[in-house]
Amino acid sequence: NSLQGLKEMSRNLSGYSGAIKALMKAGTAGSLHGIMGIPGEFMDVPPGMELAIEIAVGRGLENIVTDTVEHARQAIEFLKANKLGRVTFLPLDVLKAQPAAEKIVQQVECQQGVVGLASRVVGFDSRYRVAMEYLLGRVLLVTDLERGMQVFRHIQAPLRIVSLDGEIINVSGAMTGGKAAGGNRNSPLQRKAEAKKMEQQLQEQKEQSALLQQERQQ
Repeated sequence: NSLQGLKEMSRNLSGYSGAIKALMKAGTAGSLHGIMGIPGEFMDVPPGMELAIEIAVGRGLENIVTDTVEHARQAIEFLKANKLGRVTFLPLDVLKAQPAAEKIVQQVECQQGVVGLASRVVGFDSRYRVAMEYLLGRVLLVTDLERGMQVFRHIQAPLRIVSLDGEIINVSGAMTGGKAAGGNRNSPLQRKAEAKKMEQQLQEQKEQSALLQQERQQ
């Protein structure tokens, strides 16, 4: 069924490059050490925010998090030896993140139409905190482009503003927007959201069936 198909795509890391798949496979097999994961797989995005987070992180969804810089170096040597391509690594022992200052966050989060700082909206295991602050610590999510423009005009903050529809207002004022034809089922965040929705629907159907069964037995 569709749910099984989505789970199979997730297991196969569908939509990721061959280099990413090879690295994750080598990490699982134990031939590479310290491979901790891919942001697109370990982050938990609230429903309706998948597109915004996907746009905000961009190619960062395919970064590989490693526990140390030495393990990142070994992984790079693995890519070079096998001519698999190029990958960006986020070694947690040396990675430097520059999240927004708390004073700025408090100033913007009270504004109408502001969803929140992306690194605080998304769920993740605490061991990935530095990586998530690096990727999303200066991204502000807003409900729509109009609200984003209001925030941009009234608050001078070094934050990239991203609407839930995926429009971007950069710190410079440069804007990016538009819409591609059709959806992208290969997108890891969209795929996980679809699978989660299907699982929830199945659970609701099971509960309804159990309730009907109980009513018939009474």
